[in-house]
Amino acid sequence: MADDDAQDPVEETVEADEAPAVKPAPSRDDAPVEGEQKNKLFVGNLPYRIESAALGEMFAEFGEIQEATVITDKFTGRSKGFGFVLMGDAEQAQKAIKAMDGKDLDGRPLKVNVARPKRENRDRDYGPRRDY
Repeated sequence: MADDDAQDPVEETVEADEAPAVKPAPSRDDAPVEGEQKNKLFVGNLPYRIESAALGEMFAEFGEIQEATVITDKFTGRSKGFGFVLMGDAEQAQKAIKAMDGKDLDGRPLKVNVARPKRENRDRDYGPRRDY
């Protein structure tokens, strides 16, 4: 009778399965992002000599360019090697991605994809702030 008092481990597993299963996170490129603009492109691996105007000109053949910006270091003013292009609509953006992703520019293959919203700055603890 001691066996009758013990619970069957299979029954416990079935009961535990009632909770929603944890799914693996989608890859970073495939993950839908809240607030994502489908017409804003990230352009990475840019040569450091490229300026915002030239970046816009590179993508103009694919449609209306609302904005093109090369990101620069705030202290030196030097390009960080990436930028953003805001196209007229999502269809134009997709045409630009297909044509420009992997394209060689000064020996550097461009990385072009739909931009994701900037992540919130995580709380970083670098220790006490020193004011000299």
